[in-house]
Amino acid sequence: YVNLLPSGARNPKYPGDSADMLRARRAFLDRGHYRPLGEMVAERVASHLSVDTSGNGCVAEIGSGEGYHIGTVGRFLSERGMKSPRLFGMDRSKDAARMAAKRYRDVMFFVADVWRQVPFADASIRVLLDVFSPRNPAEFARVMEPGGLLVVVIPGEGHLAELRDAVGLMGMEEDKEERVRERLSAGFRLLHKRTLEYAMRLEGPDLSALVTMTPNRRHVDSKNMERLSIMEVEITASFTILEFARCG
Repeated sequence: YVNLLPSGARNPKYPGDSADMLRARRAFLDRGHYRPLGEMVAERVASHLSVDTSGNGCVAEIGSGEGYHIGTVGRFLSERGMKSPRLFGMDRSKDAARMAAKRYRDVMFFVADVWRQVPFADASIRVLLDVFSPRNPAEFARVMEPGGLLVVVIPGEGHLAELRDAVGLMGMEEDKEERVRERLSAGFRLLHKRTLEYAMRLEGPDLSALVTMTPNRRHVDSKNMERLSIMEVEITASFTILEFARCG
């Protein structure tokens, strides 16, 4: 991986995930609990790329973490015999980039801060992914090709609802979808809204990993973490997938 974060960049708006969060996320994702989401995102990327079989262009993920989603895109394209474009993953965390680069060798990972600048040339990205990550609309619009595809994934209203009451997870942000669409409206046109919802049967270790891999961990006390470690419960996974076209 390459570290493109200026050495003087301190007190970032988005500091990136800790090593504990990243290890928990990899453990959870390796169990396949978010596989339906990963494959839906990859299918949307493949569908957009299928109109150009040259393999040119770039696909990048903002806030790529330990690399699961952009890695799934690479695997999905390969399994279907599609010529893969250049794949990139960007994250604020050096730990994330290091972990991702060790597993997903076909992806170039780099460290950068989305709130400062997305270090791609103008109109160089064909598909941009943002899965539960910060969004910089001006920079997204600058780096994307006209007509390029932006895929934004946010939690659905029912996401992890069963855990919210059980252990006091943070509540869902009200009107999140509307705010996302409004912020992106200057440079993007909404193409599709898709929803994905399914039940996950989780036991203690997976429940602990699910909480630890997100900022929710800071809001769950040790007593509730102990409860999670011995629970077995059915949890709702709910996602909203918004697909935008770059205007121009």
